[in-house]
Parts: sequence; structure tokens; C-alpha cells
Amino acid sequence: MAKKNDSTRARARREVALVRDRRRAALREKDERIERAAVEFALGTEQCRKGQARAGRAVEALFAEGLSASDVSEWCGGVSLADLRRLRQLAKDDAEEGEDQEAASPAAAVAERAIDASEVVGTAAEQRTAS
Repeated sequence: MAKKNDSTRARARREVALVRDRRRAALREKDERIERAAVEFALGTEQCRKGQARAGRAVEALFAEGLSASDVSEWCGGVSLADLRRLRQLAKDDAEEGEDQEAASPAAAVAERAIDASEVVGTAAEQRTAS
């Protein structure tokens, strides 16, 4: 009788192990889906933030040209004054963040400025040859 109990017990353990393994696999898959979605969210919000900071810099450039807030709003498709303020603040925050990163990594900042300068030089050379 002990043998039958042992084989029944072993079979029961195998069945429980199969169920456990299936559940763990399902949880792993769910965690992977959640992680992928969270990464996509983070990427999307960062891209959105950068785009809005870029729009804010453009708004700043319009104000620097001496336009009034209502003129800037009109040039920007009727953007509300509240949105103009928000975009300008994002541009300011983005610029401050860039300064913080430059302070943290001066070598990277120098390299980035060198790349920017080479683009300007290239653009100036293209304009001279086009003239």
C-alpha cells in the first residue's frame, strides 16, 4: 500500500508543479507586458516634453521679436495665453536642465557645442556656395 501512496503523491506533486510553472510563466509574461508598456509611456512623455520645450523656445523667439502675447497666440494657431505661459516655462526648465547636465559632464557639453558649431560652419559654407 505504501507504494501506491508514494506514486499517487508523486503524481500529485508533478501536477501541482505543472500548475505552479504555468502560473509563474503567466506572471512573467504579464510583468514583461507591464514593463514594455511602462517604458513606452516613459519614452512618449519624454518625447512630448522635449517637443513642448522646443515649442516653448519658438514662443520665446516670437516674444524676442517684439510680438505681443495676442500676436504670438495668433501666429501659433490661437494657442491660449495659459498654454503660452506653460510652454515658455517648459523651455526655461529645459534650458536649466541642460545647464545642470553641462555642469555634471563638461566634456559632453564641449563635445555637443563642437557638434553644434560644425553644423553652423557647414550651413554657412553651404550658403556661400549657393550664392
